[in-house]
Amino acid sequence: MLGGACRHHVTPTVGALHAPGSALQKENAKRILELISNIIQLLTGEVAIRCEDVSLYFSLEEWQYLKGNQTRYREVIKENRQQLRPL
Repeated sequence: MLGGACRHHVTPTVGALHAPGSALQKENAKRILELISNIIQLLTGEVAIRCEDVSLYFSLEEWQYLKGNQTRYREVIKENRQQLRPL
């Protein structure tokens, strides 16, 4: 004790901070996935795109091309979906 004062340092348990389904746990999981994606991109030179149950991998050159033509591809995809709808 210094100067007659006693201080207690309380450290919350890991379970209290990271309860299953907590907002903090979900945010941490999201950040981890983003970091993993960035690491994969840096190591492989590819960009991963996930849509539902399908993953696509593009080289950085392909990704730049796609980003430059994004509007055009969205229009084509929209047209394809409309054509696939039952009459």
